[in-house]
Amino acid sequence: MIELHKSRWFFTAWKRCFQSIRHAKTFLPFVGYAVLQFVLLLVLVYFTYPPFASFLIPVVRKLYGEAALHYPNNFLVLPSLYAQFNLVLSGIVGIVVIGIATKMFEMIFKGSAPQLKSGVNATFPRYGQLFVVWLVETVFILLFIVGLPLLLRKHTIENYQLARVVRLGCMFLGILVGALFAYTSALIILDRKGIFGSIARSLSIFRENAISTFFLIAIPTLLYFPINYVSQQSRFLVTKFNPEIVGFVLAIGILVSLIANYLMVGTVTMFYLWVTGRREY
Repeated sequence: MIELHKSRWFFTAWKRCFQSIRHAKTFLPFVGYAVLQFVLLLVLVYFTYPPFASFLIPVVRKLYGEAALHYPNNFLVLPSLYAQFNLVLSGIVGIVVIGIATKMFEMIFKGSAPQLKSGVNATFPRYGQLFVVWLVETVFILLFIVGLPLLLRKHTIENYQLARVVRLGCMFLGILVGALFAYTSALIILDRKGIFGSIARSLSIFRENAISTFFLIAIPTLLYFPINYVSQQSRFLVTKFNPEIVGFVLAIGILVSLIANYLMVGTVTMFYLWVTGRREY
């Protein structure tokens, strides 16, 4: 009976998330974040031009060498460069977007009209807690999706089958870490938990709802996987097509991530509210 209820909550969370689409205001945080990502992408495409050159040219030279400063090599490194700067953006702004959206989805759950101001007021006083939890989660994710492949590189560099298994395994572990931390934002924003309390409680909720939580994170993540895979083939894109197509692919990725992030935050928040015994209106 318990498993039946959990399954019902999982599917109802998706249903309520899709129903929330009619509340256009719920898209505002995600659209704002996507605009910032587009601006970041444009800056990185034109990093050799003023006013960005004085700061970005030394950074790119340090990370990728002198060749990366010249066309078309700048497009070869663009996906990696964008990923690194986007990670920083997610830690500074992304956590705010998640916090605001979480509060807005709770308002929908309670039968109220979502208000951006309420989300902002609930999020900014908790920014420090959100950032520290994001930092801890990100370190663990990077250990699996970056550190582990580097550690096994000598075994996978000439073994394509093993490399594919390692890549899929690391992706699974990255999603698992995301699932373990899935409820921290809701706990911090909605229940005003601290850093350690939110992590501990999120782990507890995951333990009780492991399968549902894993797929709440996995499904939106997998929506982004195809475009992420294509963007990583920058050498193929540059040599077989116009180099600028790399930027176009990354721009499509921003739109896909907007949808994926909306679904992830929406479903996780709705599921969390049911799991913690809130009454739906």
